Amino acid sequence: SQRVAAETLAALARSCESCQVAIADAGGVSVLLRLASTASNDAVQQPALVVLCELCSHEQLQAEVLGHDTAAHIASLLGRLSVACQESATAALKVLAGTCEGRAQIIAARAIPSLVKILSNGSLQGQAMAAGVLECLASNDADNQVEIIDCGGVKPLVSLLARGDTQVHAQASATLESLVAGRPELALSVIEAGGLDPLVKSLAHGDRGTQVSATRALHSMAACPKSLAAIGSRCGSSPFVALLETGSTSVKEQAAGALSRLAADVGHREDMVAAGTIPLLVKLLKANGGAEPAAHAAAVLGSLALDASNESALVDAGVIPLLLRLVRL
Repeated sequence: SQRVAAETLAALARSCESCQVAIADAGGVSVLLRLASTASNDAVQQPALVVLCELCSHEQLQAEVLGHDTAAHIASLLGRLSVACQESATAALKVLAGTCEGRAQIIAARAIPSLVKILSNGSLQGQAMAAGVLECLASNDADNQVEIIDCGGVKPLVSLLARGDTQVHAQASATLESLVAGRPELALSVIEAGGLDPLVKSLAHGDRGTQVSATRALHSMAACPKSLAAIGSRCGSSPFVALLETGSTSVKEQAAGALSRLAADVGHREDMVAAGTIPLLVKLLKANGGAEPAAHAAAVLGSLALDASNESALVDAGVIPLLLRLVRL
């Protein structure tokens, strides 16, 4: 029967890459797409989607898979799939959304509203995968950023930040960051949806992946004056200063970036100095972690230098030789 054959193909596709290649070589992509589109029950549709997901994950098969408009076909099914089938469908789309052609096909299928709906109504795995697809679609694409927000995508992403699953939490933070990156004016949508508190909490209590995406999101949001004021009012500089000491290299870079924006306010500058920010910034400059972290650290130090009371502390910390080294670079 179709069900048994589809289940056997799914087992084979999961077991080894050579089986995936054999399925594709035998014309399996078109057969499985037709089956996924026409099957009348989950028992047949789900294993067909599982096989397609496995084929999508095989890097050498992606061109062939996309050549059948697989991303467009799967995306067009999202609105009528069961929750279980959505898991495999969104997992396949997340892989394909990492390619230019895959993103183009997903957008052509007008899949953003369906993906946003899954954020609220899907299983936990489906929600995480849908958020991952939306992250890819929003990355450096102003039109997609606006459409995701207009479709109501921010509120369910904020809700996912409160979920206990760390992987979902990290993915929701990353998607929110992708929505506001390069478009700081969109940050107000995140704040209005209640996203500021859970992002700030993630700075101290999230796992490493969540910390990175949450810090990056807040750094991007801080480029909007109204959002910067909200961040300053909610948490000030203290959580970002703490991350300069405890965060990963990527987190330290984003924390320094957020501090460079908060340092425009004299009150925040006073808090930074009191919290011991100067030696942490000096340490960041000495770390040779790249141009961006150094630029952010130098910007914060430049703002701190606006206050005469900080001049001696900056000189004593050895800031001037480090800045001269940057100039020579």
